[in-house]
Amino acid sequence: MNENPNEFAGFGENTEEITEQEAMNFLIDQIILHEWDMYQALNVEGGRDPSQDDFDTFKLMRSSQFEVWTPDCILHYLQDVSAAIDAGRNLMTEKYAYMMEYTAPEYYNEHLREHLNPNTMEGEQIINRCVELLHRWNVEMDEMYPNLAKRGRPATEVGEDGMVSREIYARGEMRTYSVPLLILYGKMLRAADAAGRNLAIEERDAMVRKYGFKSIEDAEAYYAEHP
Repeated sequence: MNENPNEFAGFGENTEEITEQEAMNFLIDQIILHEWDMYQALNVEGGRDPSQDDFDTFKLMRSSQFEVWTPDCILHYLQDVSAAIDAGRNLMTEKYAYMMEYTAPEYYNEHLREHLNPNTMEGEQIINRCVELLHRWNVEMDEMYPNLAKRGRPATEVGEDGMVSREIYARGEMRTYSVPLLILYGKMLRAADAAGRNLAIEERDAMVRKYGFKSIEDAEAYYAEHP
């Protein structure tokens, strides 16, 4: 049975002794609730997608991503989401529309491009640099954990089954970010890289732990034996 999204509503009323991590988790929960509402309004070709009725998986996937973010990125993204709601924008609709520039370019150019707010040149330059770093991390992760790699999105291009790559997905999402958030996000990636971290691996590790594995290594070993 799917978790009730409204379970987060009462959190934060008594905040005298909450830790920084609890505060970040609360902000992440708020982001996920807003994104879930946007996802419910997403019009999918061919009818409602089954994933739009699966809050548990949606929460697991999005929280795994946000848990490797810095507090300033989380806070600023929540502000971006709130501003989008006030402006009547649906960031989920925009993200998937941006992805169609690569998956359905003719349709994108004829029907979608004119309705989207193009990012600034500065924003596109930041996105390109972020994509390069994320690509390097994803390639490294796939080489280290090949059996896990077989069970998710391809690193680049579009998979044989039509699954959108991690690169296209990331580019589409980043195009919904404001320039101030992109600056913070790029700074976060560069700092992690300078420290020898791979946030793609950390995000996947967080994800598989939510599925009950002890670590990403544990998940890789399991799928090596159960292809």
